[in-house]
Amino acid sequence: MTALDPITITALSKAVDFLFDQATKLMEERRESRKKRGDVNEQEELEHAKQLTPKTEVASWQPKSVYLKDIPREVKHCIEMIEQYRKNKRFTEESVSHYGGFKLSPISIRNELIKQEEEIKKWCQKLKDIIEHAYGHKISIIGLD
Repeated sequence: MTALDPITITALSKAVDFLFDQATKLMEERRESRKKRGDVNEQEELEHAKQLTPKTEVASWQPKSVYLKDIPREVKHCIEMIEQYRKNKRFTEESVSHYGGFKLSPISIRNELIKQEEEIKKWCQKLKDIIEHAYGHKISIIGLD
């Protein structure tokens, strides 16, 4: 397998698409949820928003010529974990709604919802890190370091 293996290129393209199409939406949902709870520092996010990396720029990059054999497996794993935590979050949100909202639900359910959001962020960050490592460039997305 070479650095420009078609499977690796496909996995990287899928990762870029997922990061910019899905992960950005997930980070927006997380921000809105935190805003409702009063947990968000909007000033930090607004400063970060000034230097966003456009998807078209990332799509035009070429992977570094390094050995990238694990990229497809790592991308697949990250996306699977994001989807699993996303599913768990929906179940937890349903539990919260049964109690009449976040503030009225038991602390264990509130903590579980916060944990699901943090895990989604963590796996989106890992996906972003994989892409950055493969291309050798930094990517800036609101909500991710």
